[in-house]
Amino acid sequence: MFRRLSFIGLFVLAALFAGPVVESAQACPNCKEGIKTDNQMPRAYQYSIIFMLTVPATIFTGFSYTFYRLSQQNAAKQQSLDPEVLAQYDERVITALEQKEQE
Repeated sequence: MFRRLSFIGLFVLAALFAGPVVESAQACPNCKEGIKTDNQMPRAYQYSIIFMLTVPATIFTGFSYTFYRLSQQNAAKQQSLDPEVLAQYDERVITALEQKEQE
């Protein structure tokens, strides 16, 4: 735990000291000139960045929701099973394990 906190503290200190030294980001020359001549271009760049960020988030959310639904369906199936059938299954598993240990 201490190592993790020291690593985070070291990272924060490095970011604080390196911040003033790092220059601001510059666009490539073609992009810079294209943005200067057209007023709609910066908004188009903003939309493209937002689109590129939302696609992975949407895919991750879709997979997460699918796994959540599958786990909920599995839990509902387990709850709907007859307790007597489960007890018989448990007894068979226990006896098989006991036989395996005796061998």
